[in-house]
Amino acid sequence: MLSDIEFQELAEDLSSLDVSIRVETLKCLYREPAVDERVLPYLENLLDDDTLTLLMLPYRFGEVRWLAAKVLVAERAALGHKEPVHLDNVVQPMNVEEFASLAKSAGIKGYGGLDGVIEALGILRAQGQLPLSNLQLIPSSTSNKKIKVNDLNYTNSQVR
Repeated sequence: MLSDIEFQELAEDLSSLDVSIRVETLKCLYREPAVDERVLPYLENLLDDDTLTLLMLPYRFGEVRWLAAKVLVAERAALGHKEPVHLDNVVQPMNVEEFASLAKSAGIKGYGGLDGVIEALGILRAQGQLPLSNLQLIPSSTSNKKIKVNDLNYTNSQVR
């Protein structure tokens, strides 16, 4: 369990207006769940965060809510909760090659650098060109040990 100060810092980071702070905080929790009930509402709030961003390295782009769902189910598993996490129509994370192929197919060119890729992803989403899936993640462990996404049962059905 986190100290009050640690929890306050974590809550501020998960609520930050800066997407990179939210993502970095989620990645830390992905590696090591906080095992603290107070974190759950902040993670649940991020299930609505459809901000397109760089999720991880090597380059994987997607929505914050995809990573938040992975972290939430890991946190629930670490706390011994059985409640699954469902996300409908979430953008499937993609690498640079997948992005480039989608952009080329849609006739989008000239977007360089990280900001350009994020902007182009927004255009692709507005055009309905991003692959979407329904995500269902089910906690499968009741121990308070470090839970990894590989320890979780999940289904991923492609929407388009």
